Amino acid sequence: MGWGISIDVDEDGHVYCSDANWETASHDYEDDYPPSSRQFLCDYMEDHHHREIDMARDEGSIALAQEACCDAFGSAKSSYDYLDDDEREKLHKEWLEEARSELERLVIDEEATAAARTRIEEINFQIEKLKTELYANQEIMRPAQRKASLEHQIEQELEYWEE
Repeated sequence: MGWGISIDVDEDGHVYCSDANWETASHDYEDDYPPSSRQFLCDYMEDHHHREIDMARDEGSIALAQEACCDAFGSAKSSYDYLDDDEREKLHKEWLEEARSELERLVIDEEATAAARTRIEEINFQIEKLKTELYANQEIMRPAQRKASLEHQIEQELEYWEE
């Protein structure tokens, strides 16, 4: 038996299971599953289907684990569909509060991000400059490399015929 599996929600709001090499895509959510539903879907899969996904992976294969993830995701969506409006609104409010709080923390880093972006551009320019220099030096070296290769081949050829 393995160490278990991990089901989570990525930065784009997609539920995934890296242990099964499985991830949802935007079209899996359609219009009925807003971002506030994603953690519920993840938690439902973890709470109700963790063991069967883990067993499918351990006793079968990644393909079986992926199939188990798809089934579990469908089950989680069905469970979400049965939530009443008050429960969905509660999820919505909690998610929105967390997202806004995170957004406030992320905005603080805008100056650092701009400086990093500028530095990356400078580094990329230096890399391109070095690549150009490298290619030029390789072209300069090409005749010397060919000469050494031909000399070696001639030596091999002469040794072969001397035997």
